[in-house]
Amino acid sequence: MKGIRILDLENGVVSIKLSDILGMLPENSFHWYILDSDIMPKPEEGEFIIQLEKKISESEKGLPIRWEELILLSQKSFQEIDLVIVGCKDNNFSRNYTSYNDIYAICDIVIEMIDSSFWEVFAKDQRLIDKCAKKFKRTELIESIK
Repeated sequence: MKGIRILDLENGVVSIKLSDILGMLPENSFHWYILDSDIMPKPEEGEFIIQLEKKISESEKGLPIRWEELILLSQKSFQEIDLVIVGCKDNNFSRNYTSYNDIYAICDIVIEMIDSSFWEVFAKDQRLIDKCAKKFKRTELIESIK
């Protein structure tokens, strides 16, 4: 699986939002799960984000989420601090993994925001990585995950 780190900043803050990344993906092609979430909501969306994060922490294999709900989440967040979203063609995703390498082997797409600093996107489809490299200004290719 190939990966790309997206480091676009504006005034020292990550300028790329989850909605920017989702806008590059094929719609409804995957089964989506949120594995981890720490998001600052827009002022009027605090309760929505709190309830979502509670559901994620209580979920056994990550919170399944429909594409439309994922888009809605991206519209309700002000800033993503830590976030792990995976997309799998197969609906048999299990949170019973021993390492993140297991996730990369199982899933077709892994999207991570790491400590409000940068995004990492891993995909089995090289075209998505190439598309990210063309769209975003400051990127680094990340070695393949085995």
